[in-house]
Amino acid sequence: MVHLIESTVKLLVTPVYAFTNSKEKNFSWTRLDKEPNDNPIWFYPNPPDIIGVVVGEGDLISLSLSVENDFQAERIIEKLSIPSGYKFLSKMTDPTNPIVGSTTVFLRVYGLQRSSDPLIGSPSFKLNEGGFLSIKTEGYVPLAGAAKGRIYTLKNGDFTPDDRIHELDYQVLISIIDSLADTTEYRRRLKLDGEEKIAQQAKAEVEVESIETPFIPHSVFKKLPDSITKYLKQYKLPRERDLSLLSALAVISACLPNVTARHVSKKVWAHIYVMIIAPPASGKGVAFDSIVFIQEIEKRLKQEFELAYSNYKRNIELFKAKEIAEAPEIPRYSTIQLPTDTSFIALFRQLDNNNGSGLMLETELDTFINAGKQEWGNYSVLNRKATHHESHTVNRKEFEKPITIDEPKIAMLMTGTPDQFFNLFDSVENGLFSRFLIYFYKLKEITLLNPYQKTGFEDIDSLRKEISKTFAELYFNLKDRKSEIEFSWTEDQAELLYKHFSKSLKEVFSVYGDSAASILLRYMLLATRIGMVISTIKAYEEGELKSTNLIVASDETCNVVLDIIKTCMQHSLLMLANIEALGKRKPITVKGHNTLKLLMTLPDKRSFKTKEAVSIGRELKISERSVYNYLDDLVKAKQLERVSQGEYRKLK
Repeated sequence: MVHLIESTVKLLVTPVYAFTNSKEKNFSWTRLDKEPNDNPIWFYPNPPDIIGVVVGEGDLISLSLSVENDFQAERIIEKLSIPSGYKFLSKMTDPTNPIVGSTTVFLRVYGLQRSSDPLIGSPSFKLNEGGFLSIKTEGYVPLAGAAKGRIYTLKNGDFTPDDRIHELDYQVLISIIDSLADTTEYRRRLKLDGEEKIAQQAKAEVEVESIETPFIPHSVFKKLPDSITKYLKQYKLPRERDLSLLSALAVISACLPNVTARHVSKKVWAHIYVMIIAPPASGKGVAFDSIVFIQEIEKRLKQEFELAYSNYKRNIELFKAKEIAEAPEIPRYSTIQLPTDTSFIALFRQLDNNNGSGLMLETELDTFINAGKQEWGNYSVLNRKATHHESHTVNRKEFEKPITIDEPKIAMLMTGTPDQFFNLFDSVENGLFSRFLIYFYKLKEITLLNPYQKTGFEDIDSLRKEISKTFAELYFNLKDRKSEIEFSWTEDQAELLYKHFSKSLKEVFSVYGDSAASILLRYMLLATRIGMVISTIKAYEEGELKSTNLIVASDETCNVVLDIIKTCMQHSLLMLANIEALGKRKPITVKGHNTLKLLMTLPDKRSFKTKEAVSIGRELKISERSVYNYLDDLVKAKQLERVSQGEYRKLK
């Protein structure tokens, strides 16, 4: 016990307390860590009955599991990405009543808004599989000892000052709890409309200068088509799951022939542009797993071409022998995926072979940038036109005649690093940027999953083959149709979407200007395209495609679309602000929204006093202390210059 007290006091989980009299009705706690005129060694001759810590300081919380067995507790702890052998696990048992017991895990949770969040205190959630999960963010929590008939033991042995508390982002914690328990009451107390992201508590005056970008709400993953849900179960980490969903939407959007919708009365197809940006070794490679959705399609298209080409060779011989009157046409080799590491002409020819439709998939933006250096203007123009299916013509000397694609339909999935992103988009004037659904993140720490352990998805190859065949059947079912299927929103859904975008336009225009407005307008089209993809898959799974020429979105799908759009819109605005900052040729590191919002709202054509900056910050809900810090950061980044003491001016 003495060793444990010493270790606990030395750890950054203080204050440390002890319960010293088990005969009293209520615990009587005495502080052990150093205070003025207080010697922590006072207890050593008479070890306390229980030692514990006070949660609530240093972002420390406790999470207690009252479940039927250790196996259930271990599975929940594993979902928190806690490593095996974690020292800060305390188990409570009652020798006289085996039913009574719990496991408590201690965590540091960043981003918890203590001034407003109902998570503060001791909320309890009923687990879906039985039992309860209780969180304590204030007060005393036992670590080890015995009192009042209950025994507290450290499950994995005593810890030392070298052991560290597991850290978790607040949004990730809530996402995990959402997957384990009923959080209806919690959300009601947050006064959120529907399933809005918990992190968006604008009233709380908490400033976190962090690159942590929002996750797609966990509730979205409960409302997806069954085949997509099955595909996503192989991913444990929230970021991986987000990337995999967006990647799947982009790839599948290229595989829905004969599905159309109306946007501003113009016919549109489902093709979506997605770009995922993260530093190297951040796990964005999972995006490429989405190629599974087209592998069986590509295989069957190749078989069709080989059969057609074999017939062509036989018929050409018959034509030469004058056994048939007309020369056969050379068959076209159709694909889903378009080449991105070749010339623009080769890409355009393949797009023409595909009847104007295709997928550009590239996991390294450098490959795409380098391939297009000489012809980047051609790529950019085509991709911008393809967003709205505008006719595009290419004429070269080597062509017998110009090639025209009347309604180009291109889906794009690109991943890359921030440097690659800024090489591609060096100005907000580049209209291609606003056409992408953007997802950007930077890991605070790398969560290393054990590649040697069983994952529960040992037969992953069979799962992927099944998914690949499912989407091949969907593709050829649609391709062979003689008429198109039109996707539509209901009137109520259309009004809900319109109100959301109208409100958002006012908000983003006032902070980010004209460039943000163009992003928002294109996101309105992206919302319809995401709705098309999800609704078509659901209709196929429910056996409705063969008997209908109209697909109407469900309210559930509409809410899913809104959640995805709201999340990615924030990612896009963050990258927009950084494109503008970098466009001044005075590099600024990728920062959180607060610094950038302040920079973009400060006066442009005159100097300003610190007092005015503080006033502007107050309107943006940025504290005075943070404004002072941000001004210093912006001076160092050469975005501002200090004219005199307490006076600044933007650098042009």
